[in-house]
Amino acid sequence: MVRVDVNQADVLRTVTEHLRRALDLNERTCYEVTEPLAPPAIPKGGDFFVTVCAGDGEFPEEMQVGGAEDQCTELIELVVTGYTRLKLDQTDHETQLLHHDHRGLLEIKRRILKALVGVDAIDPESGATFLRQVITAAHSSRPAYDQKNQLGFISLSFRVSWDWDLS
Repeated sequence: MVRVDVNQADVLRTVTEHLRRALDLNERTCYEVTEPLAPPAIPKGGDFFVTVCAGDGEFPEEMQVGGAEDQCTELIELVVTGYTRLKLDQTDHETQLLHHDHRGLLEIKRRILKALVGVDAIDPESGATFLRQVITAAHSSRPAYDQKNQLGFISLSFRVSWDWDLS
């Protein structure tokens, strides 16, 4: 399969659409944001929801193609945050928040990892791949809980690299 150059908007859109399909989510429960740890308004319905955010990027010298003026390779941290609205157990323990079969943060983490690790994204318009390497997991935050909004969340970062189309 041929690999094509894209821009960052294509990368974010394609990964977000892939997550929607893989996690059986929709536009209200899986969407792009600019701040990964700011809890957004709570969408209605569903067991959990996910945000996708472009994190820091770098342009590693060893990944640049010599003499190519119409492309530039970028390696970014893509941050995916899973949110769940669960009240703490009656004794203020977090058993359900962490271990609930469908909405627990550890299950959400597993599902996000399963959906993205090893994925080679495909441009929906051309049907071509565009990543330099398959998506790899890089980091996971500790589970967190927003007491005011009764919202649990966990963030995972992934390494994603592609060639910018500068033509």
